[in-house]
Amino acid sequence: DPGAQEYAANQTREEARHVAGFTNYIKVRWGKPVPVGPALGNILTELVNSPLVWKKLVGMQMLVEGLAMGAFASFYKYGRDPLMVKLMQLTMTDEAFHHKFGKIWADRTIPNLKTEERDAIEDWAWEVFQVLLFNLGSPEQKKHIYAAVGLDWEWVQGAFMEAMTDSNIREEMQESSNIFRVLIKTLL
Repeated sequence: DPGAQEYAANQTREEARHVAGFTNYIKVRWGKPVPVGPALGNILTELVNSPLVWKKLVGMQMLVEGLAMGAFASFYKYGRDPLMVKLMQLTMTDEAFHHKFGKIWADRTIPNLKTEERDAIEDWAWEVFQVLLFNLGSPEQKKHIYAAVGLDWEWVQGAFMEAMTDSNIREEMQESSNIFRVLIKTLL
């Protein structure tokens, strides 16, 4: 779909603006930004390197943008720095358009695909969702942060697993700004 490819190319410019804005904000406040974690980094690399347009649209427009909306909503809700809150508000506006484009494309395209191609897209999207769900908050993804403060990431992982009971997870998912709750709501 040439229109979808053009939209994705234009989005690249907007994403570069977001990265520059967040990088400058973080540098001024705390110094050098930390690198993206391995789980998300691997997914982003797969999206960039894939020749499949559907993978870029479903992966970036729907899953990554939906996840970003959840993260930005949390920072917007709980942020105490007025500049950060404004940065989140402006970025969420762009991200909402990007995500909506992915949904429109998927609603118009995926139902018309052959069953095996549709199944491949759905299976891949489910795998990506699971990687994000089970890894983004994992201490293993933040080893460098724990090492910098003298904590063993495996010890932190054990404490994390002990504290994250099913009831705690359910309670967190009730929070309107929970990153995965927002992602799920954006996909419906």
